[in-house]
Amino acid sequence: MIPNGTDAISIAMRVWGIGKGDAVFVPDFTFFSSGECPADEGATPIYVDVDPKTYNIDPVKLEEAVQTVIAKGKYKAKAVVAVDLFGLPAGYPEIKKICKKYDLLLLEDGAQGFGGSINGKPACSFGDISTTSFFPAKPLGCYGDGGAIFTDNDEWADLIRWL
Repeated sequence: MIPNGTDAISIAMRVWGIGKGDAVFVPDFTFFSSGECPADEGATPIYVDVDPKTYNIDPVKLEEAVQTVIAKGKYKAKAVVAVDLFGLPAGYPEIKKICKKYDLLLLEDGAQGFGGSINGKPACSFGDISTTSFFPAKPLGCYGDGGAIFTDNDEWADLIRWL
């Protein structure tokens, strides 16, 4: 168990080597950790508009933001932090296509997604790394605070445990 969801995101950033010169795309409607954690590693958070119906990151706006960052050449497009909200996972089928197209890592912050699924696949199973928070106000809370990290990558899992 990780101390909290913010630490879970920070650990994921470290595992991926996110740092100075990297762009990390985050939704503009989110808890501050989504942008704070990449910034703490020296990366630049790029805020992306959300879908007004779901409040999750808008895949169309995400691709536009990625293309803009690549065209400007100031930062290296490195990762996306998608945040599940209100029991609704973000639009992962579309987001994953964008990540694959531009060789981006995908972090799913599933702290508000418990109970949600897409095509039978549950929240916290969509990212290259997925994280969650067990803060008492979350759908799956604990007494105090806590967090967790999920990945299918054995190398990353070993490094996560070490960190």
